Amino acid sequence: MKQTLYELFDLLEQQHEGTISPEQKEAIDLAAPWAKRLEELAASPAEFDSIWSASMEIGQSAQPILSYNFGAGNGARVRKAFRLALLTAVAAGLGFFGLTALFSRWIVAMFIDSSCTAGAIAVRGLPLFASGFVFFAVNIVSIGYFQSVERPRPAMAVTVLRGFVFMAACFFGLPLLLGVEGIWLAVPLAEALTFAVVAAIYGRTRLKSAF
Repeated sequence: MKQTLYELFDLLEQQHEGTISPEQKEAIDLAAPWAKRLEELAASPAEFDSIWSASMEIGQSAQPILSYNFGAGNGARVRKAFRLALLTAVAAGLGFFGLTALFSRWIVAMFIDSSCTAGAIAVRGLPLFASGFVFFAVNIVSIGYFQSVERPRPAMAVTVLRGFVFMAACFFGLPLLLGVEGIWLAVPLAEALTFAVVAAIYGRTRLKSAF
């Protein structure tokens, strides 16, 4: 990753060769150390991927219980385990959102000087991005639920929608409507739309099945 980022900075310098201002040159020079820091963050789930890891762990922990009781035909226990997993996911999402909203300035300061323009943008934008944590956690747990009760089509549909269809649409559309804030809100909106699909699928299938 570090090599790729440094190559990007080199290309930027070459692109502006002969026309680059001293301020732009200084900005590129200052960006190189942060590239190294970003590489370290990408390799550190504890710093960067806490909500992702927590959501995956909740979903994977629930899957054996869900699948076992589904195979035993115990619909009540399947629903109870699923509700417990959902409540845990919601609690985790709210907790991480609260921490991110409260300490966004300190989180950003780990990577960027919060007094600079980029830092100020990140401080404002990070809570917006974190607003999707609850939806993300619920969606991950729901995908695990669909897999556990032998519903591969809903599981695959939700995965494709949240990972590509809604994500691409939001990243292309929201910035046009909301500017910079739209970039930060693209992922939360994609997760919220996915959640709506999950709720519709679950509600529809619950009318036809005990699970």
